[in-house]
Amino acid sequence: MTPLLSTATDTLTYQAGQNTFGGITTVTLYGNGQAKVTRQRGQTRQAFTGTVPPALLKQVNAALAVALAVKVPGNYQPVPDEARIQVKVQANGQVKTLAFWQNQAQNTAALGEVLKVLNKVVGIVSGGRVTH
Repeated sequence: MTPLLSTATDTLTYQAGQNTFGGITTVTLYGNGQAKVTRQRGQTRQAFTGTVPPALLKQVNAALAVALAVKVPGNYQPVPDEARIQVKVQANGQVKTLAFWQNQAQNTAALGEVLKVLNKVVGIVSGGRVTH
């Protein structure tokens, strides 16, 4: 199976959080390992660029392959201030999306794993200054 992110034109966009509570983290990850991370909290914005190691890119692809096959329940009621997670993959001429709430990731292994590896990307690209 061809990895979802395998060329420089393949992209993953990940967004999590709330501007009023902890901030919003956005990641753009390309199939060649290049990545951009931004963190917006109120009027304060941080931006970072870097390269994701091949082993981590492989983990991202593996986690995505499993998570995109999960049917996320649509009737979930989030708790106040719960973060919304959104992942969009544009690769191989297709667009695939995944949206879920933070607590759903804690209760569904595949969602938890994709969140875990994407947070690793955030940490590496930001040099540890942003963790999620």
